[in-house]
Amino acid sequence: MLAQPGAKTGKLAQCPVSGVVFAVDPNRPRVRIAGDDYVTCCDKCAGKLERDPRHYLKV
Repeated sequence: MLAQPGAKTGKLAQCPVSGVVFAVDPNRPRVRIAGDDYVTCCDKCAGKLERDPRHYLKV
């Protein structure tokens, strides 16, 4: 499993919002924060991350 940011297509990653482990694919939502891309498990988590990144990340 790869840490985020830096998740690559075809690898496992952990959603920074929900904690769900998932396989990264090109259709997963991505959020750019402070110049880094984070992949989330779903659109709902992407919206939460965009609204309050400090709650989920150390930025």
